[in-house]
Amino acid sequence: MAATEVRQATAVATADDGPGTTTPLGRREVALLVVLLLVGLAVRLPVIVAELPADVRDEVAEASQSGTYEPPIMETIAAASFVASGQEPLWVVRLVAAACWMGVALITYLLARRLAGIAAAAVAASVVVFLPFTVPASRSFQPEPLMVLAMMAALLALIRHDEDPTRRRLLVAAGLAAAAVFVKPMCVFVLAAAFAAVTLRRVGWRRAVSADSATYLAVMVAPGAVWVAWAMFGTGAIAHVPAESPSLALLTSGAYWSGWWHQLGKVVGLPVLAAAAVGLVVAPARLRTLVLGALAGYVAYGLYFAFQIHTHDYYSLLVVPLVALAAGGFGGWAHERARAVGLELAVVGLAAVALVAAVGLDLERAARIPDQRLITQAVEIGEATDHTTHALILAPAYGQHLRYHGGFSAEPWPYPYDDRRDVLQGEQPRSGGEHLDEVAAEEGAELFIVADLDELAANDSLRRVLEAEHPVLARGQDWIVYDLR
Repeated sequence: MAATEVRQATAVATADDGPGTTTPLGRREVALLVVLLLVGLAVRLPVIVAELPADVRDEVAEASQSGTYEPPIMETIAAASFVASGQEPLWVVRLVAAACWMGVALITYLLARRLAGIAAAAVAASVVVFLPFTVPASRSFQPEPLMVLAMMAALLALIRHDEDPTRRRLLVAAGLAAAAVFVKPMCVFVLAAAFAAVTLRRVGWRRAVSADSATYLAVMVAPGAVWVAWAMFGTGAIAHVPAESPSLALLTSGAYWSGWWHQLGKVVGLPVLAAAAVGLVVAPARLRTLVLGALAGYVAYGLYFAFQIHTHDYYSLLVVPLVALAAGGFGGWAHERARAVGLELAVVGLAAVALVAAVGLDLERAARIPDQRLITQAVEIGEATDHTTHALILAPAYGQHLRYHGGFSAEPWPYPYDDRRDVLQGEQPRSGGEHLDEVAAEEGAELFIVADLDELAANDSLRRVLEAEHPVLARGQDWIVYDLR
């Protein structure tokens, strides 16, 4: 009797499927999808850089060790390729990351196709592939591309379970969700909220609290919870995270909300956000339920990781396929309306032109090989400091690219937004020059490397202390090294 009731509820919940389809992909559709993914992979071709001398590289690597915030899956792949080749072939792990992102596009296509039809799927996958921010983001061997891949696979499995709620499909969906949460636990917000939204739509409030729901949630969080417990209480790598939980002062500040909007716009772009907003109104009900539920999870995630969401753009990378699904809903709706009045070809052409106009120039910039000057700057600093492992550095992105390409290790000097975080945590901000001696003593720093001259000019107290008390050891076109000894 219970099984019959579940099937009846499922039939009602999936009645408004719109033009979605579960039919096998045709040859032409497969060919176009393959071309889309290959082009997407092509614009992400890696940058090949010269490796450092082995003795320098090993010393710097040892000095640059830091805590492990999430399971080092991508790092392990990188290390394995380095050991196997005896070099540092960055293209290997970048190819893995890019392939993960193409997997995100593929799953987004299949999910949109299932919920809103082929036209919606084509739009959604195109957004995932060609959104400019995703090009450099999916060449990085941070865990985000792999996390988003597992997250989207979990959402696809969730929709399959929604269509035919069997125990096996539930465990598959929960297992994929567990994999995503293990890769990077923060996606638990999106997955839990999406599960809640889809389940509520299918069975209602009274039956949503069930053994199946408990099973899904338990399986989803278990592996990630073990890792978080170990990293928090075992290694202490993330022991600081509870202290970074949101404060009322931050959540009620204009800088937080404007910063979050700025980062979201940087990742997704206003044209795509606008298309997604319309899509949430006109898309089929099941797609709308899934996306709204997942976006509610994204909002909860942004409220909890309040500091990061309004200062770190890549913290919003996981929203890209969700927004793409909504934009695909709009694209599918527009395609259906155009076909009804015989303007299908004109609308497709107009959509292609709009896509090129919206992302074309930014995409070209994103796919471009990084400025050789960055690598030259790094090499110059490395040589001028004799590949030091005892330095402080003021540089964009905390000087990570400079440290790698230049073959030196340095502790990053805080920026103003780091001061804001310290204040919210009840700590003393330390970006001013009056803290230089204290920080240098703590870190054992002998040199201060400045690779952001504009920031130094803006930080008047730091500039005055450096210029008055510490001689210049070396200077380049866009960098200065001060001697702290």
